[in-house]
Amino acid sequence: MDRISCKKQKNITMSSTESELNALSDGEQENKWLTFLIEELWKTRLSPTLFHINNKGLLEKLKNFGSNSKTKHLDSKAKNLREKFKNN
Repeated sequence: MDRISCKKQKNITMSSTESELNALSDGEQENKWLTFLIEELWKTRLSPTLFHINNKGLLEKLKNFGSNSKTKHLDSKAKNLREKFKNN
């Protein structure tokens, strides 16, 4: 299922990593909802969705948990996404 969506982000970000983390987090939440809806209606199990990440900073943030004063506000989203992707 390919779905292309474009919308204004709800907040202002200070880096491309933060911006892509927000987009990935929003996309994962929307994917979770759509997967639940389709599985409920069609009574079938869907294969996991692939998310392509090309931002090196975001990949490092998701792979290696590390916090500092500049990235502290990103930690909750990154931790949530790390757990989701680790389980799939």
